[in-house]
Amino acid sequence: LRNIEAEKEIEQIKKNIRKLKEKLKEKSSSFAIEIYKYLDSVELDNLKWQNPLASQVITDEFVQTLSKKSGDENVYKSFKEPLN
Repeated sequence: LRNIEAEKEIEQIKKNIRKLKEKLKEKSSSFAIEIYKYLDSVELDNLKWQNPLASQVITDEFVQTLSKKSGDENVYKSFKEPLN
């Protein structure tokens, strides 16, 4: 029973990530592209609900961390428009 619940949870998280990627694909900002690339590299089977990305939530902390990883602090500023 736990395996079935875990599989359903993973499928829902994968669905959420697909939806988030669809929204990001519509954006042309360099940071939207960075987030999209990051999502491509995430091992979705290991993503848990405790991670806001699993619920399509992009937190300020995540944005700042990814901006620093990209090496371009201006990228952070380019991603202020809501995804809708």
